[in-house]
Amino acid sequence: PSPERNLLGIEQIIDLIKKRSQIGIIVYEPTSEKHGDHLDYLADMVINLREQPLEGSIPYLINEMHITKARFQNPARGWHQYKIRDWGLELFPSIHFQVQQYNYMPQAYSHSFDPLKDIGVEKQGQSSSTRPIVSSIVEGLIGEMSKGSITALFGSRGSFKTQLCIDYLVAGARLKQPEYGLLISLMDNYTNLTEGLKCPRLLCEKSKECKKKCADHIHLFHQRPGCITPSEFLYYIKKRLDAPVEDGKEIKRLVFWDLTQIDYRLPMFVDDRMFIPGLMDTFKFITSTTEIKQ
Repeated sequence: PSPERNLLGIEQIIDLIKKRSQIGIIVYEPTSEKHGDHLDYLADMVINLREQPLEGSIPYLINEMHITKARFQNPARGWHQYKIRDWGLELFPSIHFQVQQYNYMPQAYSHSFDPLKDIGVEKQGQSSSTRPIVSSIVEGLIGEMSKGSITALFGSRGSFKTQLCIDYLVAGARLKQPEYGLLISLMDNYTNLTEGLKCPRLLCEKSKECKKKCADHIHLFHQRPGCITPSEFLYYIKKRLDAPVEDGKEIKRLVFWDLTQIDYRLPMFVDDRMFIPGLMDTFKFITSTTEIKQ
């Protein structure tokens, strides 16, 4: 009981643990906001856990943690979502931390004194390759896209957005040195996506070898509808893009499909104004991919 906790002599226990050079974890449930504050100065690290209700389009509870004190390292400030998996805790840092990190303003300030050539902007702005191009329809209209560039396709139903997206991925697969493509899909299902979508290029329809080449170099990340937070979604997208596909090669072409589905299939994204800018920033700067969004 709370009135008798002072009899435990927590301060003496902590002192004994430190003298024996052991690692100790003290777990307690504070009865008020300030309850337990007298122990914080004795600990080397203080981690707060909470269950946070989300008041949005769908009422939901998430688990969050916050490192309020870390004596020997720089903690990631703010509340970060976590889930309990079979293998332990899996942490999804906030979108702010995933995109900007703790020192993003000092970095931006220091880079402002450097010429463009010294911070890699000039290199990023150049053509992504010098190889012979099997141009997609989109690239034929607007020119070859450089690394980190983003093209958005807007159009009504039946305006061939799907065919343009698939054609863009197929064009990369048919290069002399094929480029791996990734389709991030929020709609449809695996059967339709893997079997129902026909290649828009007639040559592929007649050539088994060409079909296999496309299939070997185009990957699918399909996310079904659900109560998924923006932090968790962005965490897994970054994890997938950072993973090499084969022989250390990276995803070079990315299609995100479809922005209009977010509000209906992933309703928890609606209230987070930083999600879309954070997603675009990830595609531009965190990876070396070029991508096209429908």
